[in-house]
Amino acid sequence: MHLQQQQVALRSPEAVTYDQLQHVRKDLPTLYLDFSGDENLRAAIHLHFGDALVYDCFAGSAQNTNFLRDTGLPGLKPEFYFAPVQIRKRNKDWGHDEVNRRFNSAQSNFIDWVSSGESPRMQILESRGFEQAQKLIRNVHDGWIDPRIGHVVVAS
Repeated sequence: MHLQQQQVALRSPEAVTYDQLQHVRKDLPTLYLDFSGDENLRAAIHLHFGDALVYDCFAGSAQNTNFLRDTGLPGLKPEFYFAPVQIRKRNKDWGHDEVNRRFNSAQSNFIDWVSSGESPRMQILESRGFEQAQKLIRNVHDGWIDPRIGHVVVAS
């Protein structure tokens, strides 16, 4: 499946809890990337967004290590992606050295792309220590994080 790139006006950062899903607009094309593995949440997402749900990807979970079950959800079929499974496949297909070469090249190209130009697409902000990490987590929770900034916390 190929997704069309679409520009949309960004609103102020907003975070909602799972039980506030009904307050999220359901008329915009929506991509769901699932790290929770919560089948009830996936069902709520499918029912809420309906045909506006353009992609559903299960990317693995710390709480649910099982593969996706077919639960008869309406709409598109969830896709499964788990990095270690994909890496094993690529190592078998291409060999370890070629996987590393391609990964390093792609990573370098991405870093160059996001950090280039007068107005970089992303900047890295480094913080130090547990107190700064707590502040960062609080700001993520409260919706005060600029998505163009990648945060790195270094232990002091």
